[in-house]
Amino acid sequence: MHIIRELIDFYPEDKQTDIEQALEYMTNSIKKRCTCFVISDFIDEHDFAHALAIANRKHDVVALRVYDPQGKSIASGRDDVPEGCRNRRTDVGGYFR
Repeated sequence: MHIIRELIDFYPEDKQTDIEQALEYMTNSIKKRCTCFVISDFIDEHDFAHALAIANRKHDVVALRVYDPQGKSIASGRDDVPEGCRNRRTDVGGYFR
C-alpha cells in the first residue's frame, strides 16, 4: 500500500523521460537479483539499450510498453527491441473504459 501511495503522490521535477538513468540507478542500488517491471511508452531522447542490457544481465527485467494510438502524433516511439528481449503486443483497449 505504501508503494501505491508513493506513486499516486509523485510529481516529477522534469517532464522528459530518462530511462537510461532509471535503469542505471536500479542496477547500482539493488544488489540482490530481483524482478523489475519497467512500465513506459519508451519514448526517450537517450539511447537506453545498453543500460537495459546491463540491467537485464543482473536482474530479471520485464519491460511493458504502454502504447496510446492517439498519442502517435505527439512523438514517434522506438519500435526496435534490444537484443535478448522478446516483443509481444497485447491490446487492452477494451478492458479500460
